Amino acid sequence: MLFTYDTRVRDTDFLNIFPFTPNLEELDIRQAEELTEVSSELLSNCCKFLKTLILKNIFITNKTLVPLGKCQHLQYLSLANCEGLAPTALRPLTYLQIEHLELHECDWITIDETAHDLRSFTHLKHLTLSCCKRMPIEFISFITVDDQGQPYLPHLQKFTITKCDMDDYVIIPFIKTHPNLSDLILPRSDITDATLKTITCYLPKLTRLYIASWAQLSIQVVYDLVISCRSLMWCSISARHDFIKPAISNTSYECLAKRNAFVDLNDAFCMYNRSQAGFALFEWNILGLNLVRSYYSKNNKK
Repeated sequence: MLFTYDTRVRDTDFLNIFPFTPNLEELDIRQAEELTEVSSELLSNCCKFLKTLILKNIFITNKTLVPLGKCQHLQYLSLANCEGLAPTALRPLTYLQIEHLELHECDWITIDETAHDLRSFTHLKHLTLSCCKRMPIEFISFITVDDQGQPYLPHLQKFTITKCDMDDYVIIPFIKTHPNLSDLILPRSDITDATLKTITCYLPKLTRLYIASWAQLSIQVVYDLVISCRSLMWCSISARHDFIKPAISNTSYECLAKRNAFVDLNDAFCMYNRSQAGFALFEWNILGLNLVRSYYSKNNKK
């Protein structure tokens, strides 16, 4: 059973609903004046099979989340723009087997409390920290490995983090210790070719990659990544202007399209942009990536 609320509701409205929905598995509340511990206590007691909880644009406090620690089947949690929370908001939920955690517009996140609690979410497969307040570079290091060198999040497959400064020294150890990553989204960084080479060597299951770097990157290193990561289906990389020196001309793309009947050039998304701010962008979908692979495969045989 799924309930979605995208209109203004009051906390007391839930008191007339939860007792009659014992099989509720998914609850999506996008607008509400407030959700208190009274409602969340009732939710945890009456809806014991709850697996997915999405709360957006709602005023809640840490007390609201405490009763949710009893929702033993909860696997998917998304909190977006939930004012009223403090850095220790996730602590009551660390004992659950949550696999998917999204935190959007959560300015209460800190290293000392929130990152420390994130270490305990050992079942996580998907972690998104999006548009939260700007986090220091140490944040990623804090959730990478323990004193024995073992990853805190060993099952992580999809990782997105924005507004967090990072460089090779913090992201490379993270990549090396999370070989199951299929999605890696890093829109703010100072990473160099060293990180791209690490991705090439350590992430064979990578399917989606987005990187925006303030540094200069080598286009050949990008091509090596595309060729080696055979599972990659979408790739977007931007960096300084000097990073882009396309080795494949439009004519080459057209020739490849004619040689390969299964490729429609119009469907091969190979976007290249130079911005006035001094950055360049390359973006490929699966057909564009295959064109790159095919091009280098044919040329290497010559």
